[in-house]
Amino acid sequence: MSSIFSHIRRHKNGRYYVRFYVPTDLIRRFDRAEITRSLGTKRLKNIYGKLTFINYAWSRLIDMARTNMELSSDNLQRMA
Repeated sequence: MSSIFSHIRRHKNGRYYVRFYVPTDLIRRFDRAEITRSLGTKRLKNIYGKLTFINYAWSRLIDMARTNMELSSDNLQRMA
């Protein structure tokens, strides 16, 4: 796997996971420094479409967290 996918890991159960680092200005809002989510597959060739969607959703969530201060830490964690 290339260095572009350094945030993708294969767990010992065979499933692929993606890890996102929370921007430093939002760590207090998320109550953590990184978020890990399953890609729901054990096949490498199946992760690319899922990864595109998850990357888009993550960038939208970061934008929401920065612009909507009314979102609580609990809400942000549920959406992540």
